[in-house]
Amino acid sequence: MPPNTTKQQSGKTTTRGNSNSSASLSAEKGANANSMDALANAVTAVQASINSFREENRASIASLHLILSVYGQRITDMEDGLNEFDKRLSSVEASQTSLAKENDALREKVAYLENYTRRQNIRIVGISQNTEGPRRTEFITKLLINVLGEDSFEKPPSVDRAHRSLAPKPADGNNRPRPFIVKLHHFQTKELILRLARQKGPLSFNGSRFHNFPDCSPDVNKQRTGFSESKKKLHATKIQFGLYYPATLQFTHNGKRMKFTDPAEALTYIDNNVIDNNGHPAPHAAENGD
Repeated sequence: MPPNTTKQQSGKTTTRGNSNSSASLSAEKGANANSMDALANAVTAVQASINSFREENRASIASLHLILSVYGQRITDMEDGLNEFDKRLSSVEASQTSLAKENDALREKVAYLENYTRRQNIRIVGISQNTEGPRRTEFITKLLINVLGEDSFEKPPSVDRAHRSLAPKPADGNNRPRPFIVKLHHFQTKELILRLARQKGPLSFNGSRFHNFPDCSPDVNKQRTGFSESKKKLHATKIQFGLYYPATLQFTHNGKRMKFTDPAEALTYIDNNVIDNNGHPAPHAAENGD
């Protein structure tokens, strides 16, 4: 009977399909089991390799720890040393500041003493070499009397010492003779000579002009030299001025007494107020000072 035959064939087909599915699942389980075993073996191998690496490098790592510990101690010691150095440096800086102030004070005292020993000295510039002869003090006394006038002195000026400066002697033909350093016996005589020299104007001996100056220390001379340009411009405008110890320029302008200790400030004032843009005296600039 045909219907029964079809059912039988359908049942055989279902049984065969179930058998194939079971076999496929069994194969897949087997493959997975093999993969897990392989993975476990790989993990085991990696773990063994890590353990082996640790064992092989344990001594090296311990050595590195020791070295780092030593370097750490050294860094700590260096930090302590630097802290101590900072303290000592601060102490040295404070001491240096104190010594610098003390040195400045001592320099001022030395400069004062040096200039005090020169308080009775004058410097005469422009006297030709070899004109003084062997008796220099007598030569200077006669020079001052002849040039400044015998009536200007109650008695001949007393000269304690007179000599040329210690600069090298000029060669023949050199028209720049060494200046005279003259020590007078009285400070008042020195002041009188300088005042008479300013009043009489240009002084000359044997046809050559010479000049009298206070004999100051090199530091003071350097300060006074800074006013050279200001003095030149005041001369050009016929303004009388005075350069007072140690280095103070004074003159009268427009009825006002001006005093300058800074050469730059003096020159700026003269350029802006005493001299016009063309280099000529400004209005009222020709007023004379003391």
